[in-house]
This record gives sequence, structure tokens and C-alpha cells, in this order.
Amino acid sequence: MLITPIKKGLIITFLTLILSFISVFQIQAATAETLIVNYHRFDDQYAPWSLWLWQNQPNSGDGQNINFNGYHPVTGSRQLTYSLAGTHLEGATRVGVIVRQADWTKDVAVDLFIDMSKADANGVIEIFLVSGDPTVYYGLDDVDLSHRISQIEFISLQEVRFTATTDNFTESDFSFTANGQPATFRNYTKSGNTVTVMFNEPIDLSKAYRLNITFPDFPDRPKSNPIGFAGLYNSQAFNDAFYYDGQLGAIYSKDSTTFKLWAPISQGVTLNLYEVGHPADTSSFNGVPGSNTSDQYPRDDPRGQGCI
Repeated sequence: MLITPIKKGLIITFLTLILSFISVFQIQAATAETLIVNYHRFDDQYAPWSLWLWQNQPNSGDGQNINFNGYHPVTGSRQLTYSLAGTHLEGATRVGVIVRQADWTKDVAVDLFIDMSKADANGVIEIFLVSGDPTVYYGLDDVDLSHRISQIEFISLQEVRFTATTDNFTESDFSFTANGQPATFRNYTKSGNTVTVMFNEPIDLSKAYRLNITFPDFPDRPKSNPIGFAGLYNSQAFNDAFYYDGQLGAIYSKDSTTFKLWAPISQGVTLNLYEVGHPADTSSFNGVPGSNTSDQYPRDDPRGQGCI
């Protein structure tokens, strides 16, 4: 089939009009008019929770507490539908959100942020938040609503306790590792969603322990959780392993700046340095867990200048 110059010109003009329409459509879709926030809890205890919302960009503004006013039709999660016109969020390109209780108990420790440019063609931007998860999801298909471990820690040098978002699992559904190698246990006890087990050997505080579990309701979504040592911080064993009485912080001299941090069970350390009060140079320092380490920069090295 031959395409004459006239037909070719018409096709090019038609395609140009389509691309122009798509471009305008995308620009219009970037203007948010309605914000929908869905919040999912595995325990269905929504009563004490609400949203703290504030404009973060282009201007930082004051926050307001806003209560949920509906439910998601599929998940049953609590939902807020909020018209932005005339509110403190009108014109925002990025909105901060905290799920909190009246006494400022937060669902997750970090502030979360909503990219308002993700609004659809109708000016609606819908996000999904999951209890205990610091991720902002922009589509229901992206949300992981499978069961998970909500809390886990050592409570002694041989015992670990964890709580799941469901009680539908058995001893055969989980295992433990220490630095990637199997760690065997005994004395399995379960009360509701909470399990306590005893390792066959005392734990080694220099190793990284993990719980690996697959819930029967979601066999295609295995979970792996690090086990914290918070329950051992006040124990004599922890003190014997990691006691340090040296100097800490940024130690300055005319020749260099030495940074010393006591974080014996951390997996790594990142030191961010700023020249003028905003990110300008980032230096990464990967320490060895459980060791006494420091990083030193000469004064003529840019990393030895500026502020932390």
C-alpha cells in the first residue's frame, strides 16, 4: 500500500493532535482537587486513629487533625475523602500525613508524604496506608494486605517472643536463622497471636537473627523479619558484650574531625554532611557490627568541613 504525500501529511497532523491532547490531558490530571486516604488495620481497631495532614511543598504549612469519614468498598479499611478547595492543602504539590491518636501515638515513627502530582484525570489522588508499614501506596493492586509480624524481640539470651497479625499459623510455618544459618528452637508456646520459643543454644549478640514465616492464608508471600535486641539492653550479658566508655560524637581538631558512634548492633552507618544547610555531599561509612570503630577526615578534605 502506497501512502501519498497528502495522506502522509494528514497522518502526521492527526498524530500531532493526539500527542498534544495527551500532553494537555496529563497536565490537567496533575492538578489535585480531591484527596482520598485509605488506612488499613489488621485488628480492625480504628476508633482512636485519625489523620494529621499538612502542606509540605511548595510551602510548609501548619497541620490539621482530620477524622476518617468513610470506608473502602473492597477492603473495609477506614477512608477519608477530602476536597482540597479552600483548605490548608489547596495548591500543595506534596502533603505530609501522620496516622495518630489524640496523645500523638503514631502508627509508624516516620512522617509520610503524598506526591500530589499523581492525581488522575478527575483530579482525584487516592493513597493506601497499612498499619506498621511506612510505604505510601498509590494503587490497591500495589498494597500488601497479607498478614505479617507486628512485633518481635529477644526477651532473654535464649528466648524470643513475636506477635503476628493473625493466629492462623503453626510451629511448622516458621523458622529462625543466625547470619543466614538455621537456628533451632524448642519450648514452643502460643497464646492468641503471640508466640514464645527458646533457642537450643544461647544467642550470639554479634550475629543477625531473623524470623522467617509463611502464613497459610498467603502462601505466596513469605515474610522475613530481623529480631531486635531491645529486650536485652539492660541485661548484664549485653553490657559485657558491648560496654564502651570512650568519647563519642564529632571530635574536632585543627587537623581532622573524627566521628564516633556507639551503635554496636547496627548493620551500618551513613554520615550525611551539609555545606550550606541542605544536602550537598553524602559520605557513607559502613561499620562492623559490635566493634569500636570511627571515621576520620582531614580538615582539607571536604568531608571534614561543613555540618552534620
